[in-house]
Amino acid sequence: MAISFTTGFHSAIVIARKKRDRGAYVHLLNAPSIRQELRAEPTDKYVETYVEDVVRHVSATSDAATIARNVLDVDSEVESFAELDVRHQWLTYGEIKEDAKFPKGVWSSVFQLFGEAGLTVADSDVLLFTGYEPTRRVFQNLTSAPVRTTVWYLTVTLLAQALRYDFARRFRSAHYRETSYLCFDAVSRALQLHWHIVLREVAVGNLDDGISELNSMFYHIHKITVPDWLDNDTALQAHQKIDQTSLETLAPSRSAVSGDVNTMYLQRASAAVAGSDRHFTGSYVTLRVASQQEAMLREPPNAVTARMTSLWAHKGPVYDVLYDKVFLPPVFLASPLLYDDRRAPPFLYGTVGAALAKALSDAIGPYARWNATTPHPSHNTWWSSSKMFDAQLRLGCLRTRADEDVLRHPERAVHPRTSEAFKSSAFGWVRAARVAHDAMKAAHYDGGNRFTRDKYWPGVQRQFFKRFCLLSCGTERQDPLRPQERCSWPLISMPEFVAAFECRNESYKLVQETCKPF
Repeated sequence: MAISFTTGFHSAIVIARKKRDRGAYVHLLNAPSIRQELRAEPTDKYVETYVEDVVRHVSATSDAATIARNVLDVDSEVESFAELDVRHQWLTYGEIKEDAKFPKGVWSSVFQLFGEAGLTVADSDVLLFTGYEPTRRVFQNLTSAPVRTTVWYLTVTLLAQALRYDFARRFRSAHYRETSYLCFDAVSRALQLHWHIVLREVAVGNLDDGISELNSMFYHIHKITVPDWLDNDTALQAHQKIDQTSLETLAPSRSAVSGDVNTMYLQRASAAVAGSDRHFTGSYVTLRVASQQEAMLREPPNAVTARMTSLWAHKGPVYDVLYDKVFLPPVFLASPLLYDDRRAPPFLYGTVGAALAKALSDAIGPYARWNATTPHPSHNTWWSSSKMFDAQLRLGCLRTRADEDVLRHPERAVHPRTSEAFKSSAFGWVRAARVAHDAMKAAHYDGGNRFTRDKYWPGVQRQFFKRFCLLSCGTERQDPLRPQERCSWPLISMPEFVAAFECRNESYKLVQETCKPF
């Protein structure tokens, strides 16, 4: 077997390129539905029951219940297709391309991958189908279903496969473990980092307005990231570092974005379907194939590939010293994090803006490396000794306000709370709140009547602080600071927070007592 891959339509097809002495052919095999997958060996009824419980819990609202019901309806249709004739059927590639019963562009997208790998498929090449009719029915069913239903169906399909494989690894000995599960594990490792990209691009249309706002935010945050309390030498180096730092994101924009040298948009996947009239399933397969090419089948994995995929795997924006880039995950390009409406700066700066400010603050923090070749900051920091001491003093004062027991019981200051990682994170979050707030204020007062802007300013500030806390307290983020600290530490250092909510922030205890929203 020269190539083996999955399009993500596990309930539709599994495709394998094989070579034989008499030539080359492709074997296409239909696979079971979600519930058939969960019922099959080596799982048991408890796994299926678990998934049903998950569906029931996420269906608390009427909207979610409708989606869940539609997903189960689609799966019932897929399950019924398995009862159709699944005889082996030989067809040429030319015959398959002319079959109007399949969504337009599906097969050309799939077989394009073979050509790029040096294994071209001609119209006269013979293909072996197992379950041609069920496969066609699945494609038609998913094409006619609402986009949200289809996206959720594909997501739950992967969840079912993952649960089944996890069950096999935990409760079956290696002797009985099926080869297909090991193969699925390898495929999942290669593709899981790109799954969010695929869903993002097929589910969202043109974001030109949103991308323009993203450019503006990054530009304004970029300008004011460096603190004004640094000495001249340290500030000069910090500005040099910020100036060479750019933003990279996967933006599903249909037109090239020009005039911004600090932002790079990876648009290869979206360009493949830009302006096309093919169905959802055709677009999905195209994007799925495009995402695969970055992780497998091109060349064996190497250190550079592994590093890049690990950067895209982060839940939030992350700065990397090797590339001098801030990597912004595609999920930050959609509501409720990013809105196309330019009239909502507090919504944008409180979420995406704060996340970008945090990544840029990490780039110039007191424990940040100057570049990829410099040793650990403990041995070589580009901050001056006086400003390093100043930063530690500021952090110490902040700790006493956030936790009154620090002075009463200094012995409780355990290592994790005094480590460089903790101090670096605290600097990043505190600086991010200040930078995002000031950039938001400049955007709010940019043009228009100042009296009118003053009238709405308190409400704008309150929206900013609330959304900043929602962003910083995200439970999925791995951070030395606890979720509550990522919200409270920046707030107790900002007088604007006191003015916005008319409360006291001399300590975290007073914030709790006087600021009801928090």
